[in-house]
Amino acid sequence: MALTVAAVVMTISEIGPLHKAVWLILVFALMFLENKSIDKDRTQAKADQDAAFAIARKTAGDVTDTLTNLGLLGIQLDRVKTDLLEAQKNGNAKQIEQFKTEKKALQKQLLIAMTCPPSLVQG
Repeated sequence: MALTVAAVVMTISEIGPLHKAVWLILVFALMFLENKSIDKDRTQAKADQDAAFAIARKTAGDVTDTLTNLGLLGIQLDRVKTDLLEAQKNGNAKQIEQFKTEKKALQKQLLIAMTCPPSLVQG
């Protein structure tokens, strides 16, 4: 941009003083407008980028929460399976039914957590 201004100044050296003043005012006004436009564009680009990063951070947080929930549900399901096997060995019918019900509920939660986005599960 500075080179453009310098080129214009060098070009207008052979015209009258009034014309030079008009040309210089016009060139500097255009340079000022260009700088304002560049600043506005940079500000808008930064705002857009910040918004995109905020969405990316939220999405990453949702993925992390989902993976954590899946891990916890898997641990609970393993515990219930172990308890169910123990109850079957001992022949305790009441505990067997309780653990079967709990196992089905955990399997349903696990399926929901694997197939639905966190926003639908929570909201």
